[in-house]
Amino acid sequence: MRQFNMNVDREFERDLKKVMKKRGLKHKATAVRMIVREAAASSEPAPPDKPWQRYDWNRLLGAGLAGPTDPAPRFKTDDDLWS
Repeated sequence: MRQFNMNVDREFERDLKKVMKKRGLKHKATAVRMIVREAAASSEPAPPDKPWQRYDWNRLLGAGLAGPTDPAPRFKTDDDLWS
């Protein structure tokens, strides 16, 4: 396997550390590989009969819950959301 070296700015380093913390990764190389793999997979076209496969449904988790911009949310907890 070849080695890949790159210089990064502070913002990239900060964002990479966020990804590592969120996903429980210990190595930067693992995080970069995972991000590139996901980007490559998401750039592939979805089958014409299954367009929903291109959407990351996990981004919707907690979308109806309380947030900093909604002082009076409709649902206070995830349990309320599904009750």
